[in-house]
Amino acid sequence: MVEDAAARAGREISPEHFGASIAYVRGEATPAQLAQIAERAKGRDPALIVPVGLPALHELLERFIDVGFSKFVVRPIADVVSWHDELSELAGAVGSLQS
Repeated sequence: MVEDAAARAGREISPEHFGASIAYVRGEATPAQLAQIAERAKGRDPALIVPVGLPALHELLERFIDVGFSKFVVRPIADVVSWHDELSELAGAVGSLQS
């Protein structure tokens, strides 16, 4: 858990600060997006850094929740044509994770 890792490091984290900002790719990633993801990954599996597809975003958020995170800022890498549609589909994909 996050609290255990903080304690081992001699630190404390307020329960109000367990959050993450996560970029995601909605559908098939473009070569430019893949390059951007690989750069951020710094040798790690890019799928662990930036999920591709809303099901992958859902799975990543579940993994964060499982270790104690409770706040998320999710943001698409690509330009959004319709924020109404984006947010509606995003809510359908990950809204069930809200508590």
